[in-house]
Amino acid sequence: MYQALAYPNAIGDEATLTKAAWLDVRHTGIGGSDAASILGVSPWKSRYALWSEKSAATPPPPLTENDAMRFGTMMEPHLRRLFADVTGLEVIEDTTIYQHPEHSWMLANLDGVVLDDFTGEPAAVLEIKTASRPQGWANGVPAYYRAQVVHYLAVTNLPKAYVGVLLAGSEFKVYEIDRDEAEVNVLIAAEAEFWRSLGKDEPELDGHDSTRQALADAFTPDGSEIDLDPSLSDLFEKRAGLKRDADAVAEEIKATEAAIMRALGDAEVGLLAGKKVVTWKPQSRTTIDSKALKAEMPEIAERFSKTSSSRVLRITWEA
Repeated sequence: MYQALAYPNAIGDEATLTKAAWLDVRHTGIGGSDAASILGVSPWKSRYALWSEKSAATPPPPLTENDAMRFGTMMEPHLRRLFADVTGLEVIEDTTIYQHPEHSWMLANLDGVVLDDFTGEPAAVLEIKTASRPQGWANGVPAYYRAQVVHYLAVTNLPKAYVGVLLAGSEFKVYEIDRDEAEVNVLIAAEAEFWRSLGKDEPELDGHDSTRQALADAFTPDGSEIDLDPSLSDLFEKRAGLKRDADAVAEEIKATEAAIMRALGDAEVGLLAGKKVVTWKPQSRTTIDSKALKAEMPEIAERFSKTSSSRVLRITWEA
């Protein structure tokens, strides 16, 4: 009979918690999905955005699930069984919420635990993923998912992890990651430094969309004006210079694309050394003429109209 892992502390069972209660628990520490943000390799959330979330007194509201998130959740038990079928290894679903025995802020929720063939004891972590774009997995487990796995190895003290991923809904691949003690220690140190910084040592700002959203969430516009520090003129000048450079690069890109279009001529596909490198194909798109709809059927237009609001940054500074 499987027992919860012995090394980490068991502090709850995800299966018995409401979504709100589970978010409250997550807010008390760092989970596996936070590791990539702390290391600065997450495509979804910056270090600053995570710092802002974890520094708040209460957890943020749960994310609205998109189709990809729903699909991943739905497929997890099926892919866990598929992993067992493909590898011949025994896998246990474990909904325990684990806590590192020394670093209490390190938390883990596992997709599964792989058992040893001979002893039946826990031998490895199992992480399940779905990916619509296989290209990101061509060279192995992407860095942002590897950080998550290393976090789980740190919390569980297990020697190995498996990552099972469904690529583009049709190909299932299994990757094996052996525990690297140096890698684990680097991650623990980075997470410890991040945890100590909460509420005081604000991370450096970056251009990640999640950073801008965190700033938008942090402040409520009140219609007031403020005299900015004169030193900020350097920032405006820097932005203006970067914008000029970006505009010049954009024009160069368009020029190279025009040359490629001329080389293609009537052809829709271009090859280099027998490999497809470019396509120039016609495509059509159907849209609703909202102006005509409002004129012809205003009630229908009103019924299906949606108003959203956001705080827009517009720079009017001139050198």
